[in-house]
Amino acid sequence: MFNVLKNRNLNVKVSLLGAGSALITAISLVLLAVWQSGQYSRLAQTEVDQLIRADLDHITQGIYNLVKIGDETVQERVNYNLNVARLLLSNAGGISLSQEEAAWTAVNQFTDERIDIRLPKMSIGGQWLGQNSDPNVKTAVVDEVMHLVGETCTIFQRMNEKGDMLRVATTVRNASNERAIGTYIPAINPDGAPNPVIASVLRGETYRGRAFVVNAWHLTAYEPIYTEAGVLLGMLYVGVEQESVVSRIRQTILQTKIGKTGYVYVLGGKGRERGLYIISQSGKRDGEDIWDSKDSDGNYMVRAIIHTAIVLQPGELGAERYRWQNPGEPAPRWKIARLAYYEPWDWVIGTSVYEDEMEYYYSVLSHGRMRMTRIMSMAGLAITLIIIAIGILIAWTIVRPIRQIKNSVETIIRGDLDQTFEIQSHDEIGALAQTFNLMTNRLKQTLDGLRQSEEKYRHIFENSLEGLFQTSLEGHFLNASPAMAQILGYDSPEEIIETVTDIRNQVYVDPEERDRLLSLLLDEGVIRGREIQYCCKDKKKIWVSLSARIVRGEYGQPSFIQGFVIDITERKRLEEQLLQSQKMDAVGQLAGGIAHDFNNLLTIISGYSELVFNKLAQNDPLRDKLKEIINAAERASSLTKQLLVFSRKQVFQPVIVNLNELILNMEKMLRRLIGEHIELTASLSRESGCLKADPTQIEQIVMNLAINARDAMPSGGKLTIETANADLDDTFCSTHAEVQTGSYVMLSISDNGCGMDKETLSQIFNPFFTTKEKGKGTGLGLSTVYGIVKQSSGHIFAYSEPKCGTTFKIYFPRLDERASPHPMKLMGEETLRGDETVLLVEDEEAVRNTVSEILADSGYAVLPARNGQEALELCKTRQDDIQLLITDVVMPDMSGVETSQRLSQMRPDIKILFMSGYTDNAILRHGILDESVAFIQKPFTPDNLLRKVREVLTK
Repeated sequence: MFNVLKNRNLNVKVSLLGAGSALITAISLVLLAVWQSGQYSRLAQTEVDQLIRADLDHITQGIYNLVKIGDETVQERVNYNLNVARLLLSNAGGISLSQEEAAWTAVNQFTDERIDIRLPKMSIGGQWLGQNSDPNVKTAVVDEVMHLVGETCTIFQRMNEKGDMLRVATTVRNASNERAIGTYIPAINPDGAPNPVIASVLRGETYRGRAFVVNAWHLTAYEPIYTEAGVLLGMLYVGVEQESVVSRIRQTILQTKIGKTGYVYVLGGKGRERGLYIISQSGKRDGEDIWDSKDSDGNYMVRAIIHTAIVLQPGELGAERYRWQNPGEPAPRWKIARLAYYEPWDWVIGTSVYEDEMEYYYSVLSHGRMRMTRIMSMAGLAITLIIIAIGILIAWTIVRPIRQIKNSVETIIRGDLDQTFEIQSHDEIGALAQTFNLMTNRLKQTLDGLRQSEEKYRHIFENSLEGLFQTSLEGHFLNASPAMAQILGYDSPEEIIETVTDIRNQVYVDPEERDRLLSLLLDEGVIRGREIQYCCKDKKKIWVSLSARIVRGEYGQPSFIQGFVIDITERKRLEEQLLQSQKMDAVGQLAGGIAHDFNNLLTIISGYSELVFNKLAQNDPLRDKLKEIINAAERASSLTKQLLVFSRKQVFQPVIVNLNELILNMEKMLRRLIGEHIELTASLSRESGCLKADPTQIEQIVMNLAINARDAMPSGGKLTIETANADLDDTFCSTHAEVQTGSYVMLSISDNGCGMDKETLSQIFNPFFTTKEKGKGTGLGLSTVYGIVKQSSGHIFAYSEPKCGTTFKIYFPRLDERASPHPMKLMGEETLRGDETVLLVEDEEAVRNTVSEILADSGYAVLPARNGQEALELCKTRQDDIQLLITDVVMPDMSGVETSQRLSQMRPDIKILFMSGYTDNAILRHGILDESVAFIQKPFTPDNLLRKVREVLTK
């Protein structure tokens, strides 16, 4: 063949070359175009289908996750609010029912049915809650919760055996903007089903979840309230109005668009909102009932959507397909809805779009392919017919565009949709290039829409207040939100991803905790609200609440971990303060009970010892032994008095005190007490206000703190006492759990001694805790200071570091009144005897015998009685005068106060003297002894008892 060509002239060769090249090129062009267009069409159609359906799923799943995160975040707030309400209720004295009854008109919050009932009055700390519906009048506990956490709180009282619960104190308001007291939650809902809130409380469980409160949905917690005997009195409620969370979610949903006409909506599922539009397209149909809506075929498509959604598992997606025709449209079109169900809120989340909006891209691809194939076939035929005429020119014209098309197609397949065919010819190849350009432009628009959707979710991710993250199972950060970087102290998500390569050892304070969490995730798939300690970039330790889940691959293998954390360091610190306060109160209750029993024993020991001692001759060898017994009893008495001070059960007789004057009067004594090796500095503010307290107890505070400071500076140092006015605001109170805002007088006592570490500092107010060596301290000094401060309605805080000294700051409520002297009566020995008749009521036989003998030895006629009833019988049977009643305060069946009140009715002129190992609220007003009440504290000596008796009789 080559030999034949050698003998042909150039024109033949060119013609043959042109004809052959053109023919081969034409055939190749058609075959290549058909094959490439088929490949590209299948690839593009698959990608578009996956992208569009993935977009619907991502949008639906994203809205579901947004709702879930919002719910979990609010539930954390609700749990915290419940802890605060529970603590405030406990500190206020707890709930009890009195024998008196109050009339109520109870209104069913669902049906508005009214019933008239009478219920025992419910009290907090002995004070009736009342029937306060005025928001401007303060209600105990619930208003304090509202003030501290900014959310609603209610106390319910059980109405009947069924368990109907009546609002007796609340911050929830009704339609008239009044407190919604008198409304009640029925145990049985109007549809005949048990109310889930009441059912949980009757089982002794705390209900947490969504509940309808008066006239709105709330995210709530309801906790049972019991008597000490375990009887259900009612329940304690805290809640956050759901609309405050829904409003943020609604904005995100309304801003989410799918295709040209698609949108996201939310329907009510199974509850009272079944079939209602909760969030509609553009928000215009919110609240509309569409349960009975039908599609173009007459099917109840809303019912079908809800029935499909409510059986879905958490995070699972479903779908419904139906025909729909909007007003003004020529014919019905098929519509698809991707569905998810969030059961805690009873929300059906739907993402709806017309199917033909997705099929539009498929038709574009199909028509383009058919058109391209037709054009290429025509081009091949034309080229064949004129092959000899145009020869090499046709070959060149065809080969060059085909090469461009091939290169452009390969670029497009790699994902560069900005690629276009730069072909200016007006033949079939130019038309083919325009078709490809149109197709790539449409695909680019679709992908841009998907990128915008992805950008919306990235905006949620980057602006979330919680720290969102994705990590590998090995411990690398794959992704992190700005909030996550901020929580751990890093400047950006990029820094945390690059820097933290071993989460187990770099982030976890306890690396083994990471192992335990990973094991739990692999077993159960999810963890919620796990409280752990993290280590920040600057090595600072923080507390976080961690929620996470395992994300698995296509075949179920663990792929990575994703979740979020919330910084709860401040909350944990406040909880520790509250726990310490509760522990101190519990120890105080124990100490008070022990002191009461010891005081009765010490009264007997001291009384009989002194009676025997006074009757022995001066040279009797037993006097020295008895003196030791008396001294030991006095020391034990001093110890129990300190226990009573700590437990805040001692008698408190306050006056208006000027702190500056008190310290100036003590200055000389303090200088002798601390020694010359310690410099004493008093910095007293002239504007310092007054306080109401027992001055001897305030002196004891200063003495105890000065002695501790002296012992902390054995080689000398400086002791500084300061006074000043202090106005404590919300910022201070937010970091000090028990303090309320207001005006205070501050007393500060500082030293530059050895100081204390954190562990020692956390125990200094515990009774019997001491850092001194054995035999040099009881450990009651600072616990006594703590008790005095608390009974004076004050607050004490200690600040110390090793080798940096210690500072105590005490805040007392400030008064505008001036200080006044507190006179004290003195009585001579000659006035201690008497001949009056004394009625003695004491349930402890040994104490009763001791007091009887002391009084009888001093000339008094004593009528002993074991209890109040026996005392009343004695008064009825005796005709002579009884000048004085001496009674114990705390006795079984009938207290000393009740006994005195009934005896006073029988004998109005009788004088009364109370005695007790500690006082109860029966003779105290807000913890303070009334000036009109005569009282003697056990243990007492015979001399103290006789002086007190004469003082009462001679008034």
